[in-house]
Amino acid sequence: MYVVGANNYLPLQKLNHGTTMTLGSIIRGFKIGVTKQIGKSVFQRNYYEHIIRNLKEHDKIIGYILHNPANWISDSMFIE
Repeated sequence: MYVVGANNYLPLQKLNHGTTMTLGSIIRGFKIGVTKQIGKSVFQRNYYEHIIRNLKEHDKIIGYILHNPANWISDSMFIE
């Protein structure tokens, strides 16, 4: 299996235990390692994955990240 690189096709590397090094497998491994180290899961079940395609989209996402905490108090799920 191959993955598209910047200028060519690169072989998709496999880890010793047969899993591919996809974004999902890297994040899953990180979550498993942290959960084992602290003894409980502190992560949400899923995550939102999105490819940023232009500067306008990037700026919109950065604005959301910077301003979203100010909206938490008005969220119906917020617990102080």
